[in-house]
Amino acid sequence: MKWSVHFGILKHYGVCCYKYWILSLVVFLVTSQLCGQQNHNPEQVFTVAQLKDDIQYLFKNLAAKYPNLYLYTPKPEIEKIIR
Repeated sequence: MKWSVHFGILKHYGVCCYKYWILSLVVFLVTSQLCGQQNHNPEQVFTVAQLKDDIQYLFKNLAAKYPNLYLYTPKPEIEKIIR
C-alpha cells in the first residue's frame, strides 16, 4: 500500500472519531443537566442517628461484598472508629 492510502484512512477515522467525540460531549452535557436538576438542599441537617445508620449500612454492605475488607486495617480498629 502507498503511504497516501494509509494517511487517507487515518484522516477518515480521525474525522469519524471527532464526530463521535462531539456527540459524546453533547450527550454528557444534556444528561448532566437533567441529573443536576434534582432537589438539593444544602441547608438540610441530618440527625446523629441517621448518620450512624448510614455508616452501619455502608460497612454492612462492604463486609458482605469485599472478602478482604480488613486486610490492611484490623476489624477491631475499624469498629472502634464507626461506633
